[in-house]
Amino acid sequence: MFRAGNTWYWIGSDKTGWRANDDFYSTAPAITGPWTYQGFLAPQGKLTWMTQSTWVVPIAGASGTTYVYWGDHWYGDESTAHPGQHNYLTTYVFQPLVFTGTQIGLPTYQVSWKLDVGAGTWSAN
Repeated sequence: MFRAGNTWYWIGSDKTGWRANDDFYSTAPAITGPWTYQGFLAPQGKLTWMTQSTWVVPIAGASGTTYVYWGDHWYGDESTAHPGQHNYLTTYVFQPLVFTGTQIGLPTYQVSWKLDVGAGTWSAN
């Protein structure tokens, strides 16, 4: 959950264990609601670029604020695990959230992008 401007955002995902799925989000004018379901964060079927949401970090600078999506990406082989254990590892995927008014999204996967921390802006490489 995070706030940008006067809007609260809540990003959620389905119960798929460690497997990626299509994250969705809701918005509200106050943390107490009312909350409105907005749809998927990334194109449906892309499994939120093979992640599940972890958090969103605002990077505020002199020219604006970039909201960076952190998604955890789990991978591994359960077939080699001992009973009751999982041989999964995790890495993180960092993507700039794109705002259109109060709507947010991850419309394209940015393989490489630049974050200007001082300015609070980002650009594609």
